[in-house]
Amino acid sequence: MTADMLSHLRNPVLSLAYIIGGLNFLVFLNQYTYITFVLADEPFNLSATWIGLLFLTYLTGTLGSLLSGRLSQRLSSPLCMGLGIVIMLLGSLSTLSLTLTGIVLGFFISSFGFFLTHSVASSWVSQQATHARGTASALYLVFYYVGASVGGIYLNPFWSYAGWPGVVLASGLIFAITTTCAMILWWWQRTRVNVVA
Repeated sequence: MTADMLSHLRNPVLSLAYIIGGLNFLVFLNQYTYITFVLADEPFNLSATWIGLLFLTYLTGTLGSLLSGRLSQRLSSPLCMGLGIVIMLLGSLSTLSLTLTGIVLGFFISSFGFFLTHSVASSWVSQQATHARGTASALYLVFYYVGASVGGIYLNPFWSYAGWPGVVLASGLIFAITTTCAMILWWWQRTRVNVVA
């Protein structure tokens, strides 16, 4: 099993997908944590009950997951991952209006983009693993949840220095990394198809 794990980690086709899943979840989940500070403060002063309703924005994630298979067939899986990341970026930028409408809309958009990318990346790992697919998928989940657990540590300095705009800036830096990973996978897939042809 250890040999299988090391083999998967040395495979850039899988490891880049692990990075995409982990870093995107780092941003996505922890943005919900930091936006609660914004909504609880002036000028919103929302109660915990109303802030909790923000998690209803996960509903668009269901749509993103449902559409992921169809979109990945039309665009290719790496391009679909990249599209989802760009949608997450657009959602994050929408929240910079710092209006309740802009924040809620931004999280609806981000949720769609995140679950679109996550569904495609998870499927990509399963499809591209040449052996021990269960171990490959388990590694994806390890990166996924480790990303979520360290996200607060990463975002906190940006929050302390610049508040919510700092969180969005930190998110944008992560999205630049994950988009680059998706484009590398797209290049790899395109090169492989051309070689086969």
